[in-house]
Amino acid sequence: AGGGPSGWGAAAILSAIEEGLAGIVDTGVCFDTMRFSPRWCVTPEKSVKYITGYSVSHTFVETQYEETPDDEDEALEEDNAENDAYASEQVSAEDLDL
Repeated sequence: AGGGPSGWGAAAILSAIEEGLAGIVDTGVCFDTMRFSPRWCVTPEKSVKYITGYSVSHTFVETQYEETPDDEDEALEEDNAENDAYASEQVSAEDLDL
């Protein structure tokens, strides 16, 4: 049952996807505050929809990534300027109108 992998390593795999690639870190309680720094641009995926949350409290976070033709040029410009290719920001539920 459930949507993730089974076995002892399941938590590590899901954590790597959620906190790593999706860049979603619950820094409060039930996502009332979170850090959001997605890294989908380093994968070959052109489009990603990721949903996570706590089913008991009915609290969910949904994100979507869509690569556009200009994304590659912007990433190259950012690398040349020695900037990070992603943004990391602490946000609250009020900021997201949840």
